[in-house]
Amino acid sequence: MKNKNLEDILKRYKAGRATPEEQALLESWIMFGNMPAHDLSETELGADVMIAAKGLPVVKQGKIRKIWWTAAAAILLCFSASYLYEMTFHNNQSISEYANDIKPGGNDAALILADGRKISLNEAQDGEIASESGVSIKKTANGELIYTIGTNGNKNASNDEVFNTILVPTAGQYQIRLPDGTKVWLNSKSSLRFPVQFSAHERKVELVGEGYFEVMHQKSKPFKVKSGEQTVEVLGTHFNIMAYGNELSGKVTLLEGSVKVENKSNVKVLVPGQQAEYVSGQLSVSKVDVADAVAWKNGYFRFNESLRSIMTKISRWYDIEVVYEDAPDDALVFEGEISRARNISSVLKLMQSTGNVHFKVEGRRVTVSR
Repeated sequence: MKNKNLEDILKRYKAGRATPEEQALLESWIMFGNMPAHDLSETELGADVMIAAKGLPVVKQGKIRKIWWTAAAAILLCFSASYLYEMTFHNNQSISEYANDIKPGGNDAALILADGRKISLNEAQDGEIASESGVSIKKTANGELIYTIGTNGNKNASNDEVFNTILVPTAGQYQIRLPDGTKVWLNSKSSLRFPVQFSAHERKVELVGEGYFEVMHQKSKPFKVKSGEQTVEVLGTHFNIMAYGNELSGKVTLLEGSVKVENKSNVKVLVPGQQAEYVSGQLSVSKVDVADAVAWKNGYFRFNESLRSIMTKISRWYDIEVVYEDAPDDALVFEGEISRARNISSVLKLMQSTGNVHFKVEGRRVTVSR
């Protein structure tokens, strides 16, 4: 490859203007150390690699110290200027080698109305799809469900609360705006049960799975989220709850404001940057990087965890079955970031490039081996 062509691809990649083919080619070079020779200086190379290799995973095992994505670390992880060599297209290992590639999930959900009717939000037309207790329910073109109280909404409401439930399947996600203006993003395999109109004294919803909340402030009416055996209470704040039934723990991560997390035997009050973790009836609080908790809501996988934990998240988003040939080493921690809009091959290649794990895709089954 011509030196000028390589420089041009790097520049377009950094500017976000690379074609899908150029992006895949460059990422493959980075993953497998097959960068063509060129005449960029080592300083220039370091700057380019730091940006291009941002998504490359770092592997930690046992008590090995954490490695950060600096220019120097990227060069050490990917390649060194003194070891660059010419590559031809016939020996380039492309992402397309996965014959059974699997596309990512997307906006998908079903709405269960109070009378039991089920509306597929994928099939429903944009605009008003239902009306209950004086509340209009509308679907937008960008995958959001909006509840709006009409002029006579409160007058039409009965003393008994009327509940709706939104169900998000595997490989799905959806956004909803509740009657009070609170916004909720739901991740794959999640559900939210909520009243069409909140009571006069509190706003209470029930979550299964994972959701990110931006709660509209109402001083006289606290907002409560029940998830499993814990309840999160707020007035107005931004937080994420992860409470899947098949996970060993549940987590509440606070980005803004203040929340109270409570179960039968514990009460914890969080400040921004803290996470409450619920394990076997006990609550513990720690300081975390909140970006990890909300990466899914922003369209990314951001990993800093074990292989088993990562594959659980991947299985929900791509609707796959994961089979392990060998028992996963939970002491092995992968770090990395990649868009959730990419096909599964891109995610698996990123992890496989560490040399610590291998994958085989057959239909919707992914076999994991060492």
